[in-house]
Amino acid sequence: MGFVLARTQLAALAEALLHALNTLPQGPKAPKLALQGTLGSGKTALAQALCHALGSQQQATSPTFAVLHQYTLTPSKGHPWHQLLHVDAYRLNTPEARDALLQEVLEALETEPAKLLVVEWPEQLAPSLGAAEATFWDATLTLKSQHPQHANHPNHLLAENERWVTLSSPHPALLQALAQAVEEGLAHEH
Repeated sequence: MGFVLARTQLAALAEALLHALNTLPQGPKAPKLALQGTLGSGKTALAQALCHALGSQQQATSPTFAVLHQYTLTPSKGHPWHQLLHVDAYRLNTPEARDALLQEVLEALETEPAKLLVVEWPEQLAPSLGAAEATFWDATLTLKSQHPQHANHPNHLLAENERWVTLSSPHPALLQALAQAVEEGLAHEH
């Protein structure tokens, strides 16, 4: 599933994504969201929109140097999560650093499953996840500054404030919920 999203629609995308994640039959399992894209593609801006939509009183910032930020959420916003874990795995360039971070995150999710995990640069964790990567993420969003179907066209770049967003998920219900949000005007499907 792919669509064009304007920066002004990030809040609507965050709300639609949270609604879709909230409908998953997770049981005691915390949902895990992967955000892929190049530098400046909007991964952190989407994480900030998710924090805001979840009622966090803290301003989400890029965790590039801290690697992991934890935000307390307002449970009264109609979701089951008490905390958002925001990881930026960009600088994890050794197996030891990847394994340590993954262990810390998994322990945090096990102790308190009422958390939502958002990871920027999830491909950095792929070696540590191994074969489990295929089923680890509940949803993966990829943000790009050009439309993939028109890459050879001279006007393939999107407007400065637009991104081509693709969503993949092993959960058909999540894809269906987000597709419905797109149809209802979240973004212009292409």
